Amino acid sequence: MSTAPRAARKGRVATSAAPSTSTNVASEVSPLVLPSPMAERTEGSADSSNLLAAFLQAGDAEPAPVAVGVVRGRGVTNALKECTSTAERSDVDSRIRSTVDALSSAAPQGTFPSPKEVDSAPLKHIQHNDITLASDADRLALLAKLGSSSKNRVLAVYPVVDTQDVDRCRELLPSGVLSQWRGATLDGGNDARLVFTTIADVLMLLKTVKVTAKFVFTHIVFVGCVHAGRTPPEFDVVIAMLRDEIRNTKREDCARVVICGASCDDFTGYFDPLRCAEVVSQGNRDGDVTVFTADEAAAICDVSLKTPATSAIPRGPTTAAEAIHHKLVEHASDTTRLLVELLVDTFDNKVMRAVIFAPDSHEIEAAFARHGLSEKVDLSRDLSVLRGTVSRHTIVVLPCSLGDHTMRSVHANVMIDLGLEKRLVAAPPAEATMPLRLTVRATARETAARLHVLGWHGAGMAFHVLAGPPASGLREEDTLNGISRAVLAGLRAEASPAAIREGHFRAAQAHTNSVDSSLSLLSEQCAVVSPQNPVPTFLGDLLGRLPLPVDAGMIAVHGLTLGLVDTFAAVAVALTTDLFSHAPSNTTASEWTSRAQAYLASTRSAAFSDVLAGAHVVIDAAIDGQSLDDVSARSGASSVLLQRAIGLYKHTIAELRDYAFVGSVNAATAHRQLDEYLPQITYVIAACVARNAVVVRAEADSVKQAAERGRMVMQRTAKDVTRNAHTPSRVEWKIGEIVVAGNVVNTHARIIVSQCTTLSHSGFHSALLLLHPVINFDVVSDGVVQFCANVNRSPKRLQTDVDTTAKILDFREKWCQLLGVAQLKRSLPRSTTPQQFSAYLTANNRKLDVDSLRTELLSALQRLTQELDTKETQAAPTLGRSHLMAPTEACAVSEVAPGSDEETLRALLAGQPRKGRTSANTPPAAPAAAAADDGEDDDVEVEGAVAE
Repeated sequence: MSTAPRAARKGRVATSAAPSTSTNVASEVSPLVLPSPMAERTEGSADSSNLLAAFLQAGDAEPAPVAVGVVRGRGVTNALKECTSTAERSDVDSRIRSTVDALSSAAPQGTFPSPKEVDSAPLKHIQHNDITLASDADRLALLAKLGSSSKNRVLAVYPVVDTQDVDRCRELLPSGVLSQWRGATLDGGNDARLVFTTIADVLMLLKTVKVTAKFVFTHIVFVGCVHAGRTPPEFDVVIAMLRDEIRNTKREDCARVVICGASCDDFTGYFDPLRCAEVVSQGNRDGDVTVFTADEAAAICDVSLKTPATSAIPRGPTTAAEAIHHKLVEHASDTTRLLVELLVDTFDNKVMRAVIFAPDSHEIEAAFARHGLSEKVDLSRDLSVLRGTVSRHTIVVLPCSLGDHTMRSVHANVMIDLGLEKRLVAAPPAEATMPLRLTVRATARETAARLHVLGWHGAGMAFHVLAGPPASGLREEDTLNGISRAVLAGLRAEASPAAIREGHFRAAQAHTNSVDSSLSLLSEQCAVVSPQNPVPTFLGDLLGRLPLPVDAGMIAVHGLTLGLVDTFAAVAVALTTDLFSHAPSNTTASEWTSRAQAYLASTRSAAFSDVLAGAHVVIDAAIDGQSLDDVSARSGASSVLLQRAIGLYKHTIAELRDYAFVGSVNAATAHRQLDEYLPQITYVIAACVARNAVVVRAEADSVKQAAERGRMVMQRTAKDVTRNAHTPSRVEWKIGEIVVAGNVVNTHARIIVSQCTTLSHSGFHSALLLLHPVINFDVVSDGVVQFCANVNRSPKRLQTDVDTTAKILDFREKWCQLLGVAQLKRSLPRSTTPQQFSAYLTANNRKLDVDSLRTELLSALQRLTQELDTKETQAAPTLGRSHLMAPTEACAVSEVAPGSDEETLRALLAGQPRKGRTSANTPPAAPAAAAADDGEDDDVEVEGAVAE
């Protein structure tokens, strides 16, 4: 008969052989352990080989526990169970050495099937079904085969276009049949048979299809868009709209849809009554893979196995929960480090090409640095380094699973899987705009996908570090929360809000409250009329065209208003890419930190903003065109992120050309503008990213030697906010000041921020009143006016006097006038020259001097933020007036011309070359002198920028 444990004395922990029934333990199932046997299981890969089965079942047997470590935190007790390995070390060592001996010393060469080698079975499935679910391994062969037929026009859709896939398809296909389409830019011929694009651009295509009622493309192939826990939310909008169009269109007019990397389990009943089929992968390994279980890995490293001892790890701001997660990751990182040390000695004169899947790359890098291992191997986060030849032991640390198509192109001979994943889950209502990031057990499907990094280009070894089986599937609360951009994209494509709420996001992706929350956030940015009437505004249409998050897109919009397009675009791109988030390839942590800190010390703006420091790097890479290796070596920024930044910058500028005459600004001018307008840019960043504002608390006092700490200003949470210790920064946190963070990570017990910009508390309030897109105000007493700016649906209430109110409203009205100039430029034909535009504006609005107004606002922005006298209040009276950042009409235009992205798409769909810019289409009411312009003086300064 089991007896209850005796109550523990003070300072001791009660133990019992029987399962705990303490009410102190949360009732939720731990994300780090397998759910109960009654839980519904999600099948993994269809691969039924013994190799995969052995890998997925690694560590199923529970070794005998030898010790229990207990962690206490806020009244909650959680244990980490420690077990002894049962494997024989000598046997494991022998298997490792025999596998290493079998590895080829020559650098492996990747092979891809040509179109002639492709089996016809998948093509028959594609032809006879509306939707075909294929393997990522077959995507190149399918794209090449489909694109080789003159009867087909194929659209290849990626979250971000994989340049390696593009290059490989160029090799497999004749010249001139491939192009890349991105918004208003088209690289290649309009009549190409194979067109690469991104998910966001397909929405514009579907909007056009609604008008033409006919698909121009015969096949639409999605690659890398389906991934457990990381499926882009835009994909759900696209696939739902595509499903509805196919249902309502004749079959002969419909494109055949292929989704690579998906299975029927991902879309159970989703496409009914359409015909949907799954095609088994044709991929075959050309090398043997030896799998080592967690028990064997622990034996060879002479360490114990650790797993959570309870099935209940609490959620929310509890130090106990975070301690359990941290200890588990720390144990896995140390085991991985010991394993790599052993492999380095075992490989001897052969080169190890390893991939480590870890939830936190910084933990692995720190463990390697502490024991000097980073001097023996090259560490990187760039998977492409393993696609070529390497001369030293090279290890790529990946924080998550990648698409199967990406990993199969890697030449790796070792894979180490920690068995964990970082997952974004729905946060408590008070933190709704900050998804909670948890460390959880990887699913069976994710675990199977990681194994695919081996065996395609030679033999390899796979090590399983964490004991116990993988998770059975994603939990119901594993949802994507940051879907504002996807919602805006759907609205621009004329999808109704009801359709978005009810069907445009699959059940595993977002709930109705997430969509409603996104609509509220878009309304706060003046991107839609209101949450109840979510029609995109002028700002919404502009933000939807930019390849940036909404917050960063607003920075680019303000640069458009002030005539500093290139400089502000660099700031927006720097905010988006976070160039200093991790070390460049083949650089140790100490070298990276030293190099980055030296660069930041030499950059004036780095003392106030990490974002502005990154903007200087973007200018060197994107505007000056310096070598990425040189920029990376000088600044410490990752070359991979630099490459992404260049692409974002070019695309952003291309989209902004419809709204301003953007010319070639040299790097020296852009650097000078960043330094000259440092205060103004700081206030713009603060207003655009106000939802991530942090007030620095007294605990951060350096005299007390306390860690930098703060609290969120516009979030209803009591969690402490700390700086990310892994990223270099020279921004000083001063008590009482505001720190605006570009990157926020919400964990159990705290919020970790990076990409920091600092300013005074009063400056932050002034920036909100001057630049926040929507403010409410009214007279509340004699001579007192109260303002309210809603950020994250949290009101910031400020009071000031009537004279100050007049200055605020006058500033905002002039800002709206400049937005009206951008709207006018967008409305006129794309062929309008700078001279024609200037003449047309002068003829219709002689009082508007654009250059003088921009100069005035730049000066007023700095002056007013220092002069405005405001007082924060908790009073919440009804405010009957509002001011919106909406464009004031500069001139009347009878007809709005289509945008460059629409013209590019129409030319692409028609298969005809797009007409070049010409001055033949003169704007309405333009003076005759402008119409007679011969175009020889086009390179002149207009509105502060040199025209094309």
